[in-house]
Amino acid sequence: YSIAVTLNQLFINLSTAISGVMLPKMSKLVASNINSDRLTYEMIKVGRIQNYIIFFMCSGLIIFGKNFIILWAGRGFEESYYVALLLIIPLCIPLIQNLGLSIMQAMNKYRFRTITMALASIVNIIISIFLAKKWGATGAALGTSLSLIVCNIIIINIYYYKVIKLNIIKFWKNIFFQTIPFIIPILLIIFFMHFVVIDGIKAFIIYVTIYTFLYCIVAYFFSMNDYEKGMINKVLAVFSLKKRY
Repeated sequence: YSIAVTLNQLFINLSTAISGVMLPKMSKLVASNINSDRLTYEMIKVGRIQNYIIFFMCSGLIIFGKNFIILWAGRGFEESYYVALLLIIPLCIPLIQNLGLSIMQAMNKYRFRTITMALASIVNIIISIFLAKKWGATGAALGTSLSLIVCNIIIINIYYYKVIKLNIIKFWKNIFFQTIPFIIPILLIIFFMHFVVIDGIKAFIIYVTIYTFLYCIVAYFFSMNDYEKGMINKVLAVFSLKKRY
């Protein structure tokens, strides 16, 4: 379970690193009485950027997670893979829309989430104890997963839509169509893994490198909008200048 929690924390740290810096901007927008359409636009813009990172890590965990845990912790810890999936997959959805938390803070409406999370934690403990007795670490993770789905996905999205007045349907529709092209590298890697099995760290690194390359190519040419391509082009231009001089 601790192995899975370590991976889980990595997801959280990467996501909050992006959305955390947006709180001052959200506070300024809310203070200027900006309409909900503009807030939805900002949430989609940041959410898409977070989704590139989070979906890459989540899909990588699903494809390579078991092999990684065997190489890292050794055989006998395969259950950690399933525990990690139960903890991380439901977490990916609220992490993608983490900017919504900054909007709630800027509107001084964060109390609702605090109370909801406190209640969810109590329910999580009760459910997890019962399921842990039955299925061990996997049962405990299942209890946490269920509380995440109810609290951080269903309830919070209803709150965003009804109270904060964000167009959450538009947000998830945008994220959905952004993500579809990534089916290509996922299917290609799974196809090749049927013929060449990961049997060591060298094969693992090669597969991860290939998947990363394919993911970046698909992201740039099939998923990114003009704004996102512009960001990448600026970064590449900076590296090109540094290399030249």
